Amino acid sequence: MTEEELTKLIKADITGHLDKARDLFVFCALTGMRHSDSQAFNSSWITSEGILEFKQVKTGGKAMPPLYEASRKILNKYDDNLPRISNQKINKYLKDLFIKLEFNRPVKKHIVRGKVVYTEVKPLSEVISSHAARRTFISLCLQKGMPLVDVAKMSGHGDFKSMKPYIQVTRKHLRDVADRWEI
Repeated sequence: MTEEELTKLIKADITGHLDKARDLFVFCALTGMRHSDSQAFNSSWITSEGILEFKQVKTGGKAMPPLYEASRKILNKYDDNLPRISNQKINKYLKDLFIKLEFNRPVKKHIVRGKVVYTEVKPLSEVISSHAARRTFISLCLQKGMPLVDVAKMSGHGDFKSMKPYIQVTRKHLRDVADRWEI
């Protein structure tokens, strides 16, 4: 997701199960957590420095993302107990939510079969999943100029190779970076 889309999602006036799904997705997008880590969340992970420090469910690696104001608000809203929603349900709710919010930006989806790569273009609302939050976190941190090594430490990646698939850079970002060099 783009920063603009994430901001629109945070500010959206919604209620019920879509509100909980949104809050869980936003929390993951602001911390780089996988859905499985959010479901294991424990307030004891919060350090005195405002950093979450936890062992990841999937890899056992250590992640250390910061808490931002928006992520703290979500924790306060739920008394430090994030909503419990299965991965299957949250993915369905996110699709419903993104349709409701008209997040229909075309997204290229690459499918690899053997050595052949097939590309499909679909609206964001059709391809959104809980894992997009982790990609959003990594991409936005890098676009904000955070060093790769720091983003890897926050997200719990052990090396660049495992982090590379998460990195998504917009054309606008590339133009902005290129414009720093005036020749």
